[in-house]
Amino acid sequence: MPNQPTKLEQLASQIKDLSETLAREKASELSGHRAKQARIIIGEAYEKLRKVVEDLDPIRQPGFVFDLSNPSVVGRIVGITMIAQPRKSLASIERCYGSGVTTAATFPLTPASRKRSIRFMWERSIRPLKP
Repeated sequence: MPNQPTKLEQLASQIKDLSETLAREKASELSGHRAKQARIIIGEAYEKLRKVVEDLDPIRQPGFVFDLSNPSVVGRIVGITMIAQPRKSLASIERCYGSGVTTAATFPLTPASRKRSIRFMWERSIRPLKP
């Protein structure tokens, strides 16, 4: 005698059937408002199903993924690195190659502060960005 499917297995089978039926429907026949409502309802169901799938997986996903293509992650790394360095006064900056100077010069400046900033950069042999 074969094992009876569990309730979860029965529900999974029903979801599969329902998704196949839903895929056969013509979404283009819905008005814009009804299509939006359908997207919201399907999206909410999808999120709940995704959570069930995660819970069924014996291998858990990490809480955080170190992704260098994520600007927020890169911004935090750059910020922490800058804070970790000893502070230097701007007057002590010597002629050098590197990044950071460009970043410091790209924020919006008033005409007067831009003139002072450009003069400061030329005095330090740092080429400013063209306005």
